[in-house]
Amino acid sequence: MKTVKKVIFLSIVLALLMMLVSCIKPPIGNGENNNGNGDDVDNTQSDETPQGNINDNDNVDKASWDADKVYDLDKPKATIETYASTEDATVYSFKNMKNEDALDYIEYLKDEGYTYNSVTLKDYTYGASNEEGVHVAFYYDAETGYGTITISKGDAPDPSDDGGAVIGGDNEWDSSKVAGIPDPGSEILSFWNTDKSVQYTFEPLEDYTDFVNKIKAAGFTINPTEAVISGSFMYVASNSKGDVVTFTAAEDEWVLGVVFAE
Repeated sequence: MKTVKKVIFLSIVLALLMMLVSCIKPPIGNGENNNGNGDDVDNTQSDETPQGNINDNDNVDKASWDADKVYDLDKPKATIETYASTEDATVYSFKNMKNEDALDYIEYLKDEGYTYNSVTLKDYTYGASNEEGVHVAFYYDAETGYGTITISKGDAPDPSDDGGAVIGGDNEWDSSKVAGIPDPGSEILSFWNTDKSVQYTFEPLEDYTDFVNKIKAAGFTINPTEAVISGSFMYVASNSKGDVVTFTAAEDEWVLGVVFAE
């Protein structure tokens, strides 16, 4: 059951990363068709350039929706932007979605049986598994109309466990809950956790560099990734125990999440 929750949380993190990385042109990396770990990746975008007066509001799909890759889920009412698939997971990014369609799609996922070990963040982010152990993570940004959906296969959940995430509660920073990362010294906006993951959202400070150095000093220096994407800074790394930290510094809020190793 703990593994199921961890996979769902990781799926949401992957969905967020996929959405951010899809905004980078050209893509980060050496151009090889793998994910840096030796896994083959099917990363498909259209080779055709739309003709005419096409702008960011175009509704031309740049990747095909493959129902076989997403366990026969319906395509969202949105324009498909990118597609990436490995042996373990498939991620689609999309744009031009409306708020009501995002809410409807979350309800559709629930109607399809994705209700076990659910994780809900704000109004438009939802993760859960079905009784066969297929995990879905849906993320949508109401301000931009962009989002992602991630599908992966894991262990079947315990039917007796509703397993939802704990959201809210702590308005004070607790370093013991985030692998020793010290208090950033900012107002806590929200907090949530599952058995193996935790996330704090807090008011931004003047410079994220000092806090990143605190994260590194806490041991999160293995396989680090840093990027500035659409005005937001992101740092992802792990420690010697295998815990993974994701820190995002946006203009309106900073978010720190930790997924703990088994």
